[in-house]
Amino acid sequence: MALPASTPMVPRPEGRKAPVSVVYLRQVGLFAAPAATALWRAVSTFTRPTTVTPIPALPPAPAVAAEPEPARPPPPPPQVWIPPIDKPGPGIKDADFKETHHWDSTHRRLIGNTTRHIKFGPGMKLTDTHILTILAFGPRVCKKLLSFTVDFSYTDDSYKDHNAAFGISNSSLVALARACPSLSKVTIQSARNVGDVCLLTFYQHCPRLNFIEIRGYSCEFTETAFAALRNNPDWMPKLKKLRLSFSEHDKPVMKAMREVGKLRETLVVTSVSTSEYKKWGDWVTETYEEHWKKGRKWDPPVKSGPFLDDIWW
Repeated sequence: MALPASTPMVPRPEGRKAPVSVVYLRQVGLFAAPAATALWRAVSTFTRPTTVTPIPALPPAPAVAAEPEPARPPPPPPQVWIPPIDKPGPGIKDADFKETHHWDSTHRRLIGNTTRHIKFGPGMKLTDTHILTILAFGPRVCKKLLSFTVDFSYTDDSYKDHNAAFGISNSSLVALARACPSLSKVTIQSARNVGDVCLLTFYQHCPRLNFIEIRGYSCEFTETAFAALRNNPDWMPKLKKLRLSFSEHDKPVMKAMREVGKLRETLVVTSVSTSEYKKWGDWVTETYEEHWKKGRKWDPPVKSGPFLDDIWW
């Protein structure tokens, strides 16, 4: 739209890019004209400052927790080295150690070439060192051993208990089984943290075994303990009693155990579990047993008599 001819053209003031306000149009005499409104609208579309919509900031990325470092395995127990005993004495046939101080003062004299049975009584705190000391007597003594017994029938669980086999590990029992192939009876009570490894070693290296008992706290055998007997019927053909700590609620374990019982009809498998309760301000241990024979639960006959020796086991 053209402006009227009588309207003078006013030069653009320096420093101004375009007439952008009504005030300026009033100054040049164009505010009242209809053309001024159209001109103002047209010019404003080019000179109006552009409104920039800010881009919303992205939410911070969720903090990713650093993966914890894998737990390092506990350091292996220190290796105990026992010097070999070159010339063991004659010893006695049945070396029985009822208390720790008895062992400390007499084991060099009682264990010797004629020793056939070693037994630890309820006054002992048994550790790997005791077993390694026996092995230090050498093959002259170890190959002739017929029984190794840790008999804690009376287990002292008081606050100042003085007997336990918690210090025995798989490694020392494996060494015992390999060094004593003539063993026919192994009894280890009140053990802790021993399992299938030591039991399989007894299976393989002690073919004359007819009685095995390994039980205690945190000592629970798995399906492997029974599957090995099932898959190797020629191992320990004379085995009659197998007393272990295992769970009766573990289906694979019970299945393997029943299969072993069916293959070895004379074998009696006993599940031995222990529990503690307080009595008269102290701790008392109770033992629970379940027996299986030929894959079924079995109640052993109990002979009449006042002593434990009269019971079937």
